[in-house]
Amino acid sequence: MKFISFGIAVFLILLVISFFLTKRIFRYSKKGFVKRLIVFTLIQVFLTSVTILVLMIPYYKAGETAHQFLHSDEKTEFIDNKKYYAFLNDSSRTAVIFYPGSSVDEYAYSYLASSIAADGVDVYVIKSPLHFPLLNGKGAANIFQETDYEKIFIGGHSLGGYVASRYASDSYSEIDGLFLLGAYPFGKIDERIRFISIYGSEDGILDRKEYEARRQYWPKDSEEQVIDGGNHSYFADYGLQRLDHEALIDRKTQMELTHKLISEFIWSPTHGSLTMQTTE
Repeated sequence: MKFISFGIAVFLILLVISFFLTKRIFRYSKKGFVKRLIVFTLIQVFLTSVTILVLMIPYYKAGETAHQFLHSDEKTEFIDNKKYYAFLNDSSRTAVIFYPGSSVDEYAYSYLASSIAADGVDVYVIKSPLHFPLLNGKGAANIFQETDYEKIFIGGHSLGGYVASRYASDSYSEIDGLFLLGAYPFGKIDERIRFISIYGSEDGILDRKEYEARRQYWPKDSEEQVIDGGNHSYFADYGLQRLDHEALIDRKTQMELTHKLISEFIWSPTHGSLTMQTTE
């Protein structure tokens, strides 16, 4: 029933758009009703076709387990809106802003987000049109405008990490730390930003050549953690991504290790220079 209602609503919106576009096209013309009707019909067919194609763009849906964490509990409050979903604590002065990977359901990261939040940090997961983070690169700005935290960490997975690093590069004065999961940075990371890179040893999607080339953009005091047996897909619950390698550890283990690494990174009072560590 909801699907039918949604379809009718979209169709009516397209009718209105088609009407105004047709009216605009013929605003200086006295063409007859038939020609106007033909143009109106062509516009409506075009807009409907484009809308259907957009809605049919495939993406990786969150698994059943991920949906089990989308709720409030005794420690955190779960909120969900068009801009993001979040797990919030009563008096946290630290926030994490997270950009999901491309074509991945944002809710797939619920375990990682809720686990980090349970340690006393407010966590926001940015939503993007068509699940494509490049279309909402400034999404983190909404949180800065709505809140007032003492410390803010930003991060992301895959393309989401690239987008998060670009935001950090543009707004480095507002960011305390940056973490990337299976990703490399957009450009130079300011030396004042703490930085950690995490990826799985079996990652079949991360471009290792580009990853190494962009190591030059890391701050001097950077940390790198390789999850032994982990892959690209198991940072969240959305199945195995195309072209990725099979992991040698289970998904829950990789997500737990990732949670541990990020929380240690956030709460660590000091940040030393580390070249590489392997998490087993």
